[in-house]
Amino acid sequence: MARPSKEFDLTTKTARKRLDTKRKKGGKGLERRKPYYRTVGASKSLGYIRREDGPGSWIVREWENGRYKTRVIGLADDIGRADGRDVLTFEQALRLATSPALPPSSRARLTVGDALDVYLKVLESKSAHAKENKQRADKHIVPTLGGIRVDRLTKTQIEDWLGGLVKAEDPEDPDARRRSKDTANRTLTILKAALNAAFKDDANGIITDKPWRVVKPFRAVGRARADSFEVKQVRLLIAKAAEFDKPFAALLEAGYLTGARLGELASLDVRDFDAARGILAITRGKTGARVVSLSTEGTTFFRRLADKREPTDTLLPRVDGERW
Repeated sequence: MARPSKEFDLTTKTARKRLDTKRKKGGKGLERRKPYYRTVGASKSLGYIRREDGPGSWIVREWENGRYKTRVIGLADDIGRADGRDVLTFEQALRLATSPALPPSSRARLTVGDALDVYLKVLESKSAHAKENKQRADKHIVPTLGGIRVDRLTKTQIEDWLGGLVKAEDPEDPDARRRSKDTANRTLTILKAALNAAFKDDANGIITDKPWRVVKPFRAVGRARADSFEVKQVRLLIAKAAEFDKPFAALLEAGYLTGARLGELASLDVRDFDAARGILAITRGKTGARVVSLSTEGTTFFRRLADKREPTDTLLPRVDGERW
């Protein structure tokens, strides 16, 4: 039997504004995601999710077959004007909550492609790898899953798609299958992140995240490359590169002397090199900012690159002077 819960006043914008947006027990400032409810019928409640920024959401909760079932029916008119369809006053939400048949969520038609677009747009302001993730999503996710509604996506569809990314055994390249599984796992991570972001937005009306939450990545397929080169081989490679593109050869040598990724080196300015202390400041590293201590050879190399140049100049430019 359903337990009685505390009743909250949701009737006006002013009353809803008084509701706390933070978790009280152990939340430490985290946003509260649990709705505020009031009973509107037998085993039925109208709920409201308060948000610190933006409008709240109206929720209907019903006790059926021994458990609660919930669904989003629209946004609250906390900020925008109610239209009776997507944005609802308390009276409009109450009428929908007590009607015999609830209409589908106004945004329940959100597709996987839509969810990816929203997620990747937000990611642009947070990560330098947003463009790379978008390219991967456009190539490997959107063609197969992009048109499917998120609320209709199934575990089987996701697993079939994931399996389709794996290459067949190749006698000429025994490691090809493992590498393709590793790539598939990275792509699955992007898909799950986008779907989780859509699920957390109650306005999307997505009831459960189970279809993708239970899909597991391939195990024991990610490993570091075992390839290594002798100093003589590296020096030969750099010398050959210098025959046709000296700036590219400099980029290769910088990677050899620092162990930094080429993308990290390409983002450096002259001011990121401190000749006096023999250090290189990686300001936009994949794993965060860090400082690389240089050997005498490395310090001499970067001092030559930085000589007579402005602090804001690109430390390792292309042959045309632009950044890689």
